[in-house]
Amino acid sequence: MTNIALFGVPGAGKGTQAKLLVDKFGFCHISTGELIRQEIRGGTELGKKAKAIIDRGELLDDAIISDMFKSELTKNIGGRGFLFDGYPRTLKQAEIFDKMLEELGMKLDCMIEILLSEEESTKRILKRAEIEGRSDDNAETVKSRFEEYRSKTAPIADHYKKLGLYKSVDGFGTVEEVFENVEKIIEMLH
Repeated sequence: MTNIALFGVPGAGKGTQAKLLVDKFGFCHISTGELIRQEIRGGTELGKKAKAIIDRGELLDDAIISDMFKSELTKNIGGRGFLFDGYPRTLKQAEIFDKMLEELGMKLDCMIEILLSEEESTKRILKRAEIEGRSDDNAETVKSRFEEYRSKTAPIADHYKKLGLYKSVDGFGTVEEVFENVEKIIEMLH
């Protein structure tokens, strides 16, 4: 079982790469963003709270996200491995995540950061907003999401560097080029 976490600035292409990795390696893909969107689409109380917070460009509370994530993780144990997309997003979540995996007799094999400039990421996000009609993808919330990313998410890279689990790939290139580089990292783990 191989467990990989995808990491990167908003719009770096984590979701796109995740789809390709699931097809190639058969990972169970757990996307925090998709879990939250399911709650929002379902009109649940959590979904309503989440939508209001996300529309302001803020991150959801660590405990809420971690509970949702653990529930999804435990439902899917026993496959070829997991691809974690969008979790952990804060240092506190990383600590919860590490402990959660240990309690479940699992470990993270690698965290892969897709490196991309904020300028290029912003262009991608705004283009995605036009295509997908996502209300959380507008110039104001994008700016706020980058501020949140710099202050709360970026420190996770150092956490996993200290554990010897951090790898990175250049996210500026074609989808195929980025995938090839991510694939090489995963194949080296075996």
